Amino acid sequence: MQKSVKKILTIFFILFSFLSVWAQKPSEILLKADSLFAKSKHTQALQNYESLFKQNFYTPAMLLKMAFVYEAKSKYPQTQYFLSLYFEATNDFSVLEKQQALAEKNNLDGYSLSETSRFWWIFYSYSGYAAYLLLVIAMMLLGIQVRISKERKSILYPLLLILTLGSACTVFKFSKPTAQAIVFAPKTFAMEGPSGAADVQKQLTAGSKVRVVEKQDIWVKVNLNDKLFYVREDALQMIAL
Repeated sequence: MQKSVKKILTIFFILFSFLSVWAQKPSEILLKADSLFAKSKHTQALQNYESLFKQNFYTPAMLLKMAFVYEAKSKYPQTQYFLSLYFEATNDFSVLEKQQALAEKNNLDGYSLSETSRFWWIFYSYSGYAAYLLLVIAMMLLGIQVRISKERKSILYPLLLILTLGSACTVFKFSKPTAQAIVFAPKTFAMEGPSGAADVQKQLTAGSKVRVVEKQDIWVKVNLNDKLFYVREDALQMIAL
């Protein structure tokens, strides 16, 4: 009888402990993780951050700290991945320079910065606001046209309205940046075609970044330094929050 009671109490205690951990709010886990990070207990902090990230919970500071810990562990694919996510969350252009420096140090492809790439990143960052502003201007022009059409006919405002709406549609069309991914697999071959029997063009270093063109079954057509290759999907980690 006593043994049965002990078993029941043990099972109850285990379940209670499990439910207590499971019931922890993400904010409480984050507070605990930040406290561990501040005490330089980075491995334990990372475990808590990872559990939060799996629950689709994150903050920009958390992503940056995860990248810091992974870099200290020399895990550069994960470092570049979380730095990329941090940029997605903040549009902090200084992190792109950090990624480029890390790439140059470790021979990683896909991180070169040019004035053109900076322009497009700025465009993607603010294109949504620009498109909505153009729509507001279009509505104002429409209101003006309706008001003055009763008094006199003018081609100016309809022309401006068409140009503004056309500009807004163009901005909307190109406002979504090309999908990108980080090479995670240690030995990833860039193939000439979507087949294991295709010619190998080059071996990609884990941590390199590629632009995703399209998916074909288990293969992904990627753009790296303006050259097209095919890579297995399971070798890549998509950059997306």
